[in-house]
Amino acid sequence: MKRIFTVGVALAALFFASCEPNEDIYDKLDDMKKPYSENISYVLISTDYTTASAAAKVDALDKTDSTKADLIKTQLAFNSRFTANDYVGAVLAKNFPALKTGSAAVVTYNVNLEDISYLNDIAASTKYEVTAGDYTSVGGSVEKVGYFIPSSPAVENIPNILTSAIASPAADQLALVTYKQSDIEPSTGGSTEIDVELLNENFESYLNKDTIKNDGWLNYIEQHTWWWLARVYNSNAYAQMGANSAPGPVVAWLVSPEIDLSTSTENTFSFDINVGYYNASCLSIFVMQNVDPSDIGAATKTDVTSNFTIPTTPTSGYGTFAAAGTMDLSAYTGKIRIGFKYSGDGANAQTTTYQLDNVLVKGKQTVKKAAKVDLFNTFNDFYKFDGTKWSLSSSVIAVQPQEYDAMGAPGKYNNFSASEPASKYLPILLDQKFPFAQEGDKIVVAYNYFASNSTSLIAEEYRFEGGIWTSYKGIVSETSQFVYGRDKWVFDPTVTFTMSKPDYQLVVDWVKDVLNRPELIDRGNAEFYAGASAYYGNYDIRISKRAQWDPDTYSNLTDDEANALIWNRLNESLIVMLQKKFPNAVAQVSGVDVFYNVSFIVYDGISKTYTAKFQCTADGSESVAPTFELISGPAVL
Repeated sequence: MKRIFTVGVALAALFFASCEPNEDIYDKLDDMKKPYSENISYVLISTDYTTASAAAKVDALDKTDSTKADLIKTQLAFNSRFTANDYVGAVLAKNFPALKTGSAAVVTYNVNLEDISYLNDIAASTKYEVTAGDYTSVGGSVEKVGYFIPSSPAVENIPNILTSAIASPAADQLALVTYKQSDIEPSTGGSTEIDVELLNENFESYLNKDTIKNDGWLNYIEQHTWWWLARVYNSNAYAQMGANSAPGPVVAWLVSPEIDLSTSTENTFSFDINVGYYNASCLSIFVMQNVDPSDIGAATKTDVTSNFTIPTTPTSGYGTFAAAGTMDLSAYTGKIRIGFKYSGDGANAQTTTYQLDNVLVKGKQTVKKAAKVDLFNTFNDFYKFDGTKWSLSSSVIAVQPQEYDAMGAPGKYNNFSASEPASKYLPILLDQKFPFAQEGDKIVVAYNYFASNSTSLIAEEYRFEGGIWTSYKGIVSETSQFVYGRDKWVFDPTVTFTMSKPDYQLVVDWVKDVLNRPELIDRGNAEFYAGASAYYGNYDIRISKRAQWDPDTYSNLTDDEANALIWNRLNESLIVMLQKKFPNAVAQVSGVDVFYNVSFIVYDGISKTYTAKFQCTADGSESVAPTFELISGPAVL
């Protein structure tokens, strides 16, 4: 209703304003419907791909073409059979029916490069699980234990197994092989000696100022009321005792849990120590036996303090932790405890603070070797047949069962799913497997994916770009220009831009380095061969300036001759600028000639903007510069 009312008011106004109302009204309405020109930017959305797909299907010649046309709407991307250059026009015609001749549209769309169909072949690779008979065929220890081992690894044996198992493989055929391998060498029996820790206390289970009494530790006060406490400094926990500010004698014991020395040999005892504000020797260390937790003093104990180095500095502040030494416990048998006794006296300046950490009692135990350890993992690896032999593939990897487990939720069934997608985990896994990846590296990852009540193998290509691993789907975003010609939209690879200060600097550097005319360079950012100035962002075309900087060239020229030379050199410099700015320029894109519209500023006392049109006539490469030809201009805008 609102739109009808608005038009009605407009019509009424036209009636009252005209002597011949009907004629004027229809003339003005015709003007309102006339096509107009405009430059727009547009990003295709899903419905646009449906429009393009329908247009492509009209042009399809067979069933294969129809399938390619349908892919445009299902993949939201154009493809090599039906390109954006040919079918974006249908989208623009539908969405912008009033835009006509002279209009231009910069359009962003998706293209399916279709270079990753090989992933389907990888996902359909031959599956082979190494059998008990295969392990037997290897012989030796592998035959006995039924899995591969470090001295006879999978990579050395699987090629021969596949040669026997797979008849007439095709060149480049892939096989996904499941096998068992251990990183422990099996033994034929006997015994071996291993290190064991009978006590290892680092106090990290305690919070600051906790009383130390867990896991069998005894904290016993013989005199006064102060305990050994846990302290935490710089994220490190330790045991501490001191008598600072105590009114009199302080005696406190910190006694370890019971340690059974009978289970090991070559037993030793060590700990780390730090001292603060030393003023007296207040710490003694004991080996204790027959300890009654309620009466520590009644225990059998041997003072072993002399076996250790107890610091006597610093007298102000605290030192740093250091090893106190290692004591041989071979003189002791059975069950013992380690006792740390603090004896201080606040009234008589015997208040040294002691800090203890990493209390360790260790020894050696003799254990029997087993003939079969059964400590193996299951692996899945791709092997490739090169036409002659099988070998481990370096370009395709499979996610291993233990890797699913390490990821958490995917380890439950060793697969990814919609709720636990591969994209959530694989970039992290690849970072760990390839810590030195370089920009542009790529790898194919195969993994199990659960959907629709079944699990299938999926192969996905990942590329290392911008410092992260990213799944490459073969679909990329591109931006191109389209123009409305005589009766329709057409692809137009024309490049249109206005020169910026760096562009003028390209000309300055050319005059200095290529033409070798340093006498025409002003402060490194301006030159008076073509007149380019990166400082001002323009061309100075004043004859007076040229005569000042290049008198040999301009002193005998008329003004007309000087102006002609100035403009010839300016046009020459524009071509040089294009070659340097677009070193990989091509003459055609999809069979369409490529033009460059260049706008620039000249100064002859006042600033004016000019434009020139160039055509790229030969492709550029790493070794050859592209060629450009002036088509029109320069003309004042």
